[in-house]
Amino acid sequence: MDMTTIRLAEEEMLPHELVVKKVKKYSGSSYGKNGKIYKMEKNRLTVLRMGRVEVDGMVQSVYKFDMLKYEACEKMEAKFQQRQKDAQSKRAKEEGHFDKKPKVRKGK
Repeated sequence: MDMTTIRLAEEEMLPHELVVKKVKKYSGSSYGKNGKIYKMEKNRLTVLRMGRVEVDGMVQSVYKFDMLKYEACEKMEAKFQQRQKDAQSKRAKEEGHFDKKPKVRKGK
């Protein structure tokens, strides 16, 4: 474990709260016991809760995790989102949403 949520938030110039949400998502804790994309144990990010400190004016939990595994989870999420986008595009084409011409309003 070589990275903390505070350091990642500083490096990425993101709010600490956002980084914590991603880390918890990748660990499978934000969607109940099994997570969504991270149902299999091998896909989950292992995190260690270091404690609570004041960050960005609020007391928040700080987590420690492996950066290589975090990046692998990011790639899994990007791949999943692309598959969802492609599937939606395919459905829209099948339903003929791209064949319709936009409606033009006539002025009074």
